[in-house]
Amino acid sequence: MSVSFAISSDFVSDRLYCFSQIPQFILEESPNDAKIVVCQPRRLAATGVATRVAEERGEQQAGVGSVGYVVRGDSAMGESTRLLFCTTGVLLRQLQTEGALDCITHVVVDEVHERHLDTDVLLGLLKQSIGSRKNIRVILMSATLDAGRFAAYFGENTPRIHIPGRTYPVKDYMLEDVLLMTGYIPRKQKKRNGDSSGSIDKDETSMEESNLESVDFPPKELTSHGFPVEDLVRRIDETLVDYDMLGQLVKHLIANSSAGSDGSILVFLAGAPEINRAQEAVKRWTDGFPLLLLQLHGGLQPREQNLVFKPAATGLTKVILSTNVAETSITIPDCTIVIDSAREKQSSYDAANRMPLLLEQFCSKASK
Repeated sequence: MSVSFAISSDFVSDRLYCFSQIPQFILEESPNDAKIVVCQPRRLAATGVATRVAEERGEQQAGVGSVGYVVRGDSAMGESTRLLFCTTGVLLRQLQTEGALDCITHVVVDEVHERHLDTDVLLGLLKQSIGSRKNIRVILMSATLDAGRFAAYFGENTPRIHIPGRTYPVKDYMLEDVLLMTGYIPRKQKKRNGDSSGSIDKDETSMEESNLESVDFPPKELTSHGFPVEDLVRRIDETLVDYDMLGQLVKHLIANSSAGSDGSILVFLAGAPEINRAQEAVKRWTDGFPLLLLQLHGGLQPREQNLVFKPAATGLTKVILSTNVAETSITIPDCTIVIDSAREKQSSYDAANRMPLLLEQFCSKASK
């Protein structure tokens, strides 16, 4: 578990609001002539925003009115669809067909700053299309866009629009704070065969202070067991996620009425296997507590992914275990607490074996 383990609370962004409104503004300006395609790098973002925009327009669901979506393995669109959300890959495949852009008036590319292969190829094709077609407009969107660089790529006269957002104050709690709040005592680091989750038996909470590593300075703070926080931090293996500490932290937050009554808890983890282990730990430590435990990652079906946007029943705290798919592109409206394990999986390449790799590593501080 990284020592940068953090909880952030009371954070709200206007990003999803801007992204869901701008395509509607375009549609309202030309309701009969506009044909808008909005592409996202992730399926969850495409389906989630399409569902929200359909609701805002008074339609029962995406696909029955002016709003629809197409992603790999799922689609919802009809003859009346004029605002279509899709993934970048879907749009690229469509562009392989001759005349694919003939009926499209606007292409909106979101999260363009991520610069993966599909997006770069798409921008190249769109740049060619702009030069030969007068009917199409391309709109690039991002909360962290280097506008000057992208404007220069499409031409010196490319217009730029800045829409200011707002954020509410965020209060950060680090690993030391977590240990103080929960009273959790990690296992001493040692070579073991089998479980390395850092779990402890209840009897270990009464161990002698002499079992802890000694320090040469007066401890600034002591846990409820009377142990120096600095010594407990030294026990944490930064390369592993301590799932029992995560379970105890979620339990503490739910037990705290002010933390559990206002909204959901979002937990960032590296991947689906890590999410499964975290789910087991949270279930074990919160047995009997009122919570709704959900997963969020790219391997789920759209119907399962969309559950995270629905409010929990009265009296339940929604806890979402997610990969970094929830870091960009989507906003969970009722999220008030974020727990970040500071681990993520990033694409890499093994030059020796000529194979792509997905490596787990620490998140960049800039990405948070």
